[in-house]
Amino acid sequence: MSSNTPVYAPQPLPQGPTPVPLPSKQDARLLVHFLDPGVGTGIKVNNKPRQQLSQIRSLSFDELLKTPEYVQHMFPITGWGPVDREFLLHVRTRNEILQDMRGSVQSFMSLLGFIVEFSEENEILIGFAGESRDRYSRWLKDADQCHLWISRMFASLRLFGLHDDAIKLYFAFLVTNTHFGNTLAQKILDHWEKIVSSSLALLSSNVLDFLPSFYDKQFYKVQLEGGSDATTAGTNTNTDATNTGATNTA
Repeated sequence: MSSNTPVYAPQPLPQGPTPVPLPSKQDARLLVHFLDPGVGTGIKVNNKPRQQLSQIRSLSFDELLKTPEYVQHMFPITGWGPVDREFLLHVRTRNEILQDMRGSVQSFMSLLGFIVEFSEENEILIGFAGESRDRYSRWLKDADQCHLWISRMFASLRLFGLHDDAIKLYFAFLVTNTHFGNTLAQKILDHWEKIVSSSLALLSSNVLDFLPSFYDKQFYKVQLEGGSDATTAGTNTNTDATNTGATNTA
């Protein structure tokens, strides 16, 4: 990591529901143990040495490009590997895993030109990392694998219950794209918007079937270079509210 890479300092999230049991499938349990900072089980992909999550977060951007499977493990989504209803219901109630997910966001966003921190009120704060212009070039282009990684981060955060984090990160990318001349293709922007605005049931292919509890327009502020602010309005569909009467469609 460079000197500009943020160091993750865990902040306690509001206490969630009582943790549900570990998933029954062995591969899902292994993924939980990989994401759990108290266990830290390493993963082995493509005959490379076993890596813990903390080690993966210290890799350079070029190293991640060579082994994209690491990003898949950092930001799990439905339709990939062991991510099923049991897995998601478990991690959504594991405060320490959610805290550490924010650590993955910090490391990943630093590689793309952003500094991510969290306030005492657990709100996500987004600024600019050093050498930002060079790092922006990693994703400010028409088409790139990095766009898929960003999409995956948005989706994973929402599936894990960190909806507000996903929304604010999304607007940070939008504002930065506008600031540097609208480089991104519209199909990429449309895809990102769909991920952050669609229902949780649709996003998870009905693995999670929670219903939205309310619709609320919020304003997200992202500070641009030079100290100027850009405020973007967006409709925040709170589709992550727990519905105790949800039907199990898994």
